[in-house]
Amino acid sequence: SLLVRHKLLRKEMALIRIIPN
Repeated sequence: SLLVRHKLLRKEMALIRIIPN
């Protein structure tokens, strides 16, 4: 649902911050 997607998005953003491409 929407809430789960939001949590996944935050996780992805955190990963991107930790590991810049």
